[in-house]
Order: sequence, then C-alpha cells, then structure tokens
Amino acid sequence: MIPDVIIREEGPGDRSAILRLLETSALPTADLSEVPGLRDDAEPSFVLAVRDDTLAGCAALERAGDAGLLRSVAVRKDERGAGIGERLVRERIASAETRGMQAIYLLTETAPAWFERFGFQTIDRSEAPDEVKASKEFSALCGETATLMVRRADG
Repeated sequence: MIPDVIIREEGPGDRSAILRLLETSALPTADLSEVPGLRDDAEPSFVLAVRDDTLAGCAALERAGDAGLLRSVAVRKDERGAGIGERLVRERIASAETRGMQAIYLLTETAPAWFERFGFQTIDRSEAPDEVKASKEFSALCGETATLMVRRADG
C-alpha cells in the first residue's frame, strides 16, 4: 500500500481538480458533464487518489448496459510509478463486480500493455456492445486508432 495516499469516491468539491488532471493528461473531458458523478444529480463514478489534500489520480467507471466503461484513468506526472494507477483501476474493477457488471471495456491510445496486467484483452472495435458504442467516449472522443480492450467478469 502507498503511504499517505487515500482512495475515496469523488465529492462535490472535486470537479475542477478532476478536470485539470484529465486535461493535463491529454484525456477527453468534453462529455464529462454527462458522466455520472460529475453531474450534481448523479452517483459518483470517479474514485480519487488523494495525498495531503491534493488530487494525485483518478479513474471513472460508467455503466453501459450490463457492462462498464473504464475511463479517465490518470495519475499526476510526479506521482507516477508509485502504484496509484493500479490501486485506482483495481478499485474500479471491484466496483464493477459489486454492481454486477458482466464486463468492463476501455479505450486507450497509449497503454494497452499496462491494462493487460489487470486481465484486459484487446478486441476489435466491432465487438463492442451497442451500449458501449453509443457512449461519446467510443463514438466521438477516442479516435479510431484507440485500442478497445475488455475484461470479462470471470476474467
């Protein structure tokens, strides 16, 4: 475990810090007002890694039918390599399992090998379920060159 890093669900005052981290990590933010957790009326979908009251990392899980879409996994540059991203992804996987999601999908431009350690496998974009294809992350924000990966509930 990483000392001094707390993993917690997002709260009402976290929105601007999440957006700043995603922007500095070159991750999409255009649709985040639609993502549960960044809307005032929604359940949290982000978990945060916080050290000394400062956001060190984040990861989100969107429901897409009976599956989940893992997105917005980011760790502050000066915090990378300390296992924060791993803790965040493992927490989102556990959340998906608790919520009965049958699979978790993700799109990545740069990190397919990193996500393989969690049991994600590359699949063709045509294999995504319609609910995942309907997400703005899939249909508009991540280019055709983004790798689609899946982790099945039994995986």
